Formats: sequence, C-alpha cells, structure tokens
Amino acid sequence: MMDKLNEINYLLKKFLDTSNKTYYNKLSKLLIKDPKNNYLRFNLAVLESKIGLIEKALKNYKHLINTEYKIKALTNIYLMEIECKNYISALKYIEMLLDINNNDQNIIRDKSNVLNSLGLYYQEIRDSNKAENFFQQALKINYNSIEIINNLAGYHREEGNYNKAIELYKKALLLDEKNLTLINNLSKTYFDMNKIHDSKKYALIGKKIDKDNDDLKNNLSFILLKEAKYKEAWENFDGRLGLKDFRKNNLNSDILIKKIFKGHQINYEDNILVIREQGIGDEILYSSMYTDLIKNYKNVTIECDGRLKNLFNKSFKKDNCFKNFSEISGNLNKLKKFDVILYAGSLGKFFRNKSRDFTGKPYIFAEKEKIKSFKLDLNKFKKKYNIGISWKSFKNRYSGEKSIKLNELKNIFDIKDCNFLNLQYGDIMNELNSFNNQSKIKINNIQSLDIYNDFDNVAAVLSCLDLFITVSNSTAHLAGALGVNTILIKPINHALYHYWNQDDNITPWYKSVTLLDKKKFLVKENIIEKLIKKNLN
Repeated sequence: MMDKLNEINYLLKKFLDTSNKTYYNKLSKLLIKDPKNNYLRFNLAVLESKIGLIEKALKNYKHLINTEYKIKALTNIYLMEIECKNYISALKYIEMLLDINNNDQNIIRDKSNVLNSLGLYYQEIRDSNKAENFFQQALKINYNSIEIINNLAGYHREEGNYNKAIELYKKALLLDEKNLTLINNLSKTYFDMNKIHDSKKYALIGKKIDKDNDDLKNNLSFILLKEAKYKEAWENFDGRLGLKDFRKNNLNSDILIKKIFKGHQINYEDNILVIREQGIGDEILYSSMYTDLIKNYKNVTIECDGRLKNLFNKSFKKDNCFKNFSEISGNLNKLKKFDVILYAGSLGKFFRNKSRDFTGKPYIFAEKEKIKSFKLDLNKFKKKYNIGISWKSFKNRYSGEKSIKLNELKNIFDIKDCNFLNLQYGDIMNELNSFNNQSKIKINNIQSLDIYNDFDNVAAVLSCLDLFITVSNSTAHLAGALGVNTILIKPINHALYHYWNQDDNITPWYKSVTLLDKKKFLVKENIIEKLIKKNLN
C-alpha cells in the first residue's frame, strides 16, 4: 500500500514540477486500475482543476460526494462553480454543505456572495422578481454588507423605485461615509429624479474625496451638460474612457486609452484620428462636430461604422477622410503616424463649449436622386402627408426604458390624410402584422428598404417625410441630423441620456426634434396627437 501511495505522490509532484503530461497520464491510468482509490481520485481532481481540466475535475469530485472526502469534494465543487460563474449549481452544493454544518461561517459567507451574484445576473437579464429575491436572501445573511446593499439599491434604481434606492444608499453610507461608489450612485439616483441640486451636491462631495475618479467625473459631466455648463462638462466627460462599460462597448479601447489625446490644443498640421463612439446613434450625434473638425484642421481621418461611410463621405465632402471602424485603431503600426487620437465624443471640448456653438442645423444629406425616387414611390399612396413610425430600441439592457408598444400609438392613426410608414428595424413583423390586422389604418412597408443596414436609403426615405415619430434609437439620430421634422418620445429612468435630457421640449443637438415626455404620453395619449397636428400645420 505504501508503495502505491508513494508512487501517487511521486507522480503528483513530478507533474506539478515539470508540467509533463506523461505524469498526468500515468496518474489517470492508475485510477482506471484502482477506481476505489479515493485518495488518488481526490488528488487527481485537485490537479485537474489547477491545469484547467474542469469537467474531469468536477466528474471526479462528484464521484467522491458519498465518501470520506465528501466535505472537501463539495467545497471544491462549489468553489469551481463560482469560478465558472455557475451560481445556481454552486448554491446547490453550498446548501448540501450547510446541511452537514450550518454554522460554518466561511460557507455562509460564500453563500451570501453567490446569492448576491445571482441577483446581479437576474438584474442583468431584467428578471426583476428573481433579482430582488436573491439580493434580499443575501442581505439576510450579511445584513451589513455594503456591496449587497449597494446592489439592492441599484436594483430599485433600475426599476424606478428611487426613494427606496436612496434610502438604501444612505443606509450603506452610515457604514462607510466616504464610499465613492455609494456617493456616486446616490448622485445618479437624484439625477434620475431630476433633482439636479441634490445630484450635484453628492457628486461634488465625491470629487473632494477623489477628484480623479472616472465614474464621478463621467456622472458630473451629465449634470453639467444638463445645466448647459458645456466647457466644464466636457472637461469631465473624458471620465467615460476609464469605465468598464465604455471599454466593453468600444473595440480595442484597452490598447487605445494610453494613446488618447487629453489636451486642448491641436496644431493645424497634426495628423488627427477620430474614432467612432459606442452605438451608431452616438456616432451620428457626435458627427455633428466633424464639419468643424474638417474645416479647422488639415489632416483628418475618421473611423466610422461601415454603414455610415458612404453617407458621411457625401455629406462632409472630404476625400478619403472616412475609414471603416478598427481599420486603423486595430493596427498599432498604422496608429504610429497619428499625432492626435480622439474618441468622437471628446470633440465637444473643442467645438461645443457654449450654447451658441450648437446650431442644431442639418449636417447629413441624403442623395437627391434617391430622395426623388422614394418620393415617386410614396406618391402612390395618394395621401397629403407621409409620417414615419419607429417605436423600439434594441440597444442593451435598457431598451425597455426607451421603447413603447405599437398599439400605444393607435390614437394617432385617426388623423386624416396621412400615410404611415414603418421605419422600425429589428424583428417586429409579428407585432406590425398583428397591429395591421386589427386596425383600420395600415402601417406600410417599403419592401426594398433594409432599415438596419442601408443608411443611405433610410436617409432618403426620412428626407421624404412630413413628420417622423420615434423613440430613442439610431434612426432618431439620423432624422435629427437630416433636419427631418421629428417628434421623439423620451426614454425614462437612466436610459435618458444627456442629449435628450432637457426640461423643455427641445435638444440643442437637433433643431428639428421635438421632445415628448414618455410618462406623460402614456398617461394622456392625445398629447402626441396635438403635437402631430401642430407639426403638420
């Protein structure tokens, strides 16, 4: 027996010292010959988990659950499941361990962490009931955990339960009054409530603690944009570059951050690279500053979404200026020739420092021949007015805060002599067909139009409209950039980004866009009907 034990230990040590697979293979063969050797199986599982053979390790650990290695096996299984973010499975094995010893504080702590992680997962996929349930379970175990309280507060904020969120954030601040995460989240919650004074108060408290905190700077930039204090806002706006969400949504950002220009003075002769920003809607918005950039600097290159390249080339009339996104930013050798590298949103500090810098005028232009062709198509409907309709956003987890249901627009279809056109991208045909089957008025499709990919033709169709009714999505931004008469139903909660977050019904970015509060619209639908009649007359 000792000989076999010594052989096992020798092989384990040799493998760990050398990483030579021969020793691992010998151990595996020994287990085949001696499958009841629990010592060998356990140590082989430990080794497998270290070298990344997770499935094999889990199989061996599960084999040991009803042996003298039960506690060790269960412990290692749940730790591995946590590492793999298989939280439901981890919780199952934690519960099995707690049935054996319900006072083990380490396991209780890990259970709390798993429950918290499950809350975050269900919050991410917008399963509200499960998210709150798991956060509450976690908090019962660890009632003074700042992390869990913060996450539960974040859940309530996301659901629009702002007073409850504030209550929880303030409770957590009693445990740690200088916690920047809590302070910033409290500021954001007040901002969502449009309590700008309180929002700014907490943002400035946080800045006194750490003036370089990126999350705080980014949050403060939105407050200052809301206050129309543009110069100061843009100074803080670069804080977004350090945030996880920004890096997640922007290809190659980790490489580029070190090269990003953060100064204020660019020379006329400098080679400048501008990189598109996040979603295509933001890209269209910030492209309003491309005219200023091209006009004031000699050597400008701009990376854009390939769907916008042709439209941008024709609108801004700068030969060989626009490149496909990542064509340069994804190549370190190509980057070397540029003196200045900027993300598009950072152009604000050069060109939008005062209210008068926002003209709101059209800066994107559809091809005249395309417009002419689509007008001929629309004439076939023999209606006085052409009204485009878009009602959904498919962007990220907050699409629900931006979107409405098509039947919530039903009262507008009573307006006489109007042809209604579908300009909604995405998988909406079932909803559209259902509406058309139940309604006297039909929303028409332009069969040849690829609304998601063909921005050249979408721009031409938008240019034919008398009015565009939409929610916050990429088509809304395109309409604003084209100067199309537009009614935009504003997002709610924290999906209300800075460009739509205005107390009056206008945005400085787009002169032709009228903003409509979603909450008011859903309560009293005739608001939009009145606006439509006003815009058409």
